[in-house]
Amino acid sequence: MAMHSDISQFSGGNAFARPAKKPAAKPAQPKEPVVYKKTDLEKLRMQELAAGSVRTLAGPEKPELKKVLKEAAQVKGAKDAAPALEPKVVTFLGLKIDVRPQAELLSVQYKRNYGLSKSHNLLVAKFAEFKMGALSAMLHILGVSAEELRALARDAHKESVAQNRANFTENEYTSEMLAVIGGTKKQVKTQKAVTGEIRSQLMKQAQNLGAADMYDKTALLEIRLEQAERVRGLFAEEKMHTDYRLCLFDSGINRHEKRQDILSRLYKVSGFLSKASQRVELHKRALLAVRGSFEAKAPEGRKV
Repeated sequence: MAMHSDISQFSGGNAFARPAKKPAAKPAQPKEPVVYKKTDLEKLRMQELAAGSVRTLAGPEKPELKKVLKEAAQVKGAKDAAPALEPKVVTFLGLKIDVRPQAELLSVQYKRNYGLSKSHNLLVAKFAEFKMGALSAMLHILGVSAEELRALARDAHKESVAQNRANFTENEYTSEMLAVIGGTKKQVKTQKAVTGEIRSQLMKQAQNLGAADMYDKTALLEIRLEQAERVRGLFAEEKMHTDYRLCLFDSGINRHEKRQDILSRLYKVSGFLSKASQRVELHKRALLAVRGSFEAKAPEGRKV
């Protein structure tokens, strides 16, 4: 009994009672990470730049702020180091445009607007310069280097000068042809005004291109003489063709035409050919006079 009582005392009055279980500890709740919005990161970045220290901004209460700012800086650096040829979508006037496959088309448009930027019209020139700036930015996005852009501008300059010369030559050809064909007094006056206005515009464009010497007095007379000879050649060819038709008629081969119609056409063509020849001689005398004056003004021992 004594033994039983000792065991009872030791076990708290019940010898067969199980030992009391300790309450299970609750699992620790994970800390929710602090989420910073984009605007918050921008503010923190500005504060960091102003203060010059991340530790000052983070403080003991926000030890994770230094890590967040470091990751944001790494992401920004990776974006800045991204190659220029990555896929790009440009937003222009509210429209999203994928400019990657448009490199060749943009180059052509750049050259065209380069020529327009040298126009005699100030409004057209300024608008073309604005478009050139936008096209340069797009080409840079596509990976075109500054040296390539300069080479593109040089090519555009050469093409613009060549196009200006071709347009000027064609205008002088039209002027010579109209001078030969003629018309009423009012028509001739209007034609001269139109060709003269085009001539002045093209000369202004050449001046903007830095090629004003291309149309000095001697060069202008040479172009006019060349086009007058071209017009004379066309009328000489037409007269030869009309003479051949008349010969065919007289030989009895070409009887579906009237002889009077052929003679009338031959008379008109002969008159145009005579006027064209007079224009050629006129330009030759003017050119010789200009060259003679230059040679007279030139110092001795120097050839002009």
